[in-house]
Amino acid sequence: MKYGDFFKKLKSGEISPVYLFTGEETFVMNSALNKLIAAVVDEDLKAVNLVRLPENASGEEIASAAETVPFMAQKRMVIVENSAFLQKGSPEGEERLEEYLSKPQPDTVLVFLSPLADKRKRIYKALSKHAVVEFDTLSDAELSAWCVKEIKARGLEISVPDAAFLCEYTDPSPAAMVNEIDKLAAFCTEKKVTKDDICAIVTPCSDYNMFRMTDALSAGDAKTALDMLDGLLAQKEDPFYILGAVTKQYRQFLRFRAMEGAPKQEIIASLGIRDFVYNKYAAVCRKYSEKQLLLAVDICAETDAGLKSGAKNPDTALFELAAKLALILNKK
Repeated sequence: MKYGDFFKKLKSGEISPVYLFTGEETFVMNSALNKLIAAVVDEDLKAVNLVRLPENASGEEIASAAETVPFMAQKRMVIVENSAFLQKGSPEGEERLEEYLSKPQPDTVLVFLSPLADKRKRIYKALSKHAVVEFDTLSDAELSAWCVKEIKARGLEISVPDAAFLCEYTDPSPAAMVNEIDKLAAFCTEKKVTKDDICAIVTPCSDYNMFRMTDALSAGDAKTALDMLDGLLAQKEDPFYILGAVTKQYRQFLRFRAMEGAPKQEIIASLGIRDFVYNKYAAVCRKYSEKQLLLAVDICAETDAGLKSGAKNPDTALFELAAKLALILNKK
């Protein structure tokens, strides 16, 4: 099931005796685990009714822990993190664990946490008969909705477009964004969070500034691109990092162009980008020819060689690069 279904069932009081939490969105996974713990284990009795086992726990250890009667409570919880039963290798007691999973104790909630669970494993197949909760990377729409919910939980409001902008502006992962949302909650003077608040309070991710610079270059706006570059250097951003990011951007444009005609999700997966980035790449590739993009990559390579040889001052070399790219990309 998707994690959204898990939250709905938990809210209605529907709790399974066995769970497998799997997927790459570990921040949301940990949040779900904390909510499950709060629903199952009395805060005052966590020391005796909440057990965490290591990844190398044997089948006997896991089953025995799960079979232990709760102390002065209706339920207890056993958590197994990154169990070897769901990865490489063959730990001891697999049959014993399978036997338990075939008939779990109703007064124990057994949870396996395994971001990269191997679906070929016997224990995975046994767990799949219970509740397997998938925590996949959030889509842009899901991430925006998550932002709206988190901001509302702090007594503030934000529009969906401004939430989407927040996802673009900073590191688009819940683990990083929750810190930025806390900053907004602490420093916003009004109840409604706006785009201006985001720009004034939130720390932009370097990718956002890099994309703004390449956007300006692509639009022929050399002045804005040079101003952006000046700002990055003033922030003591490493010139080699800036050059690497710009080079990567144009190489990505070329890869995107080479995959033209392929399904959208295939391109997103291959390039490792998000939905909103896909749309920006599409706009760039509609505007520029493959020849222009190849020339841009060649100039980046020449700049890299010049920097590594020490022939040019790094800052000067980057300003020259920006000027050349603006000229090439706007030559008809």
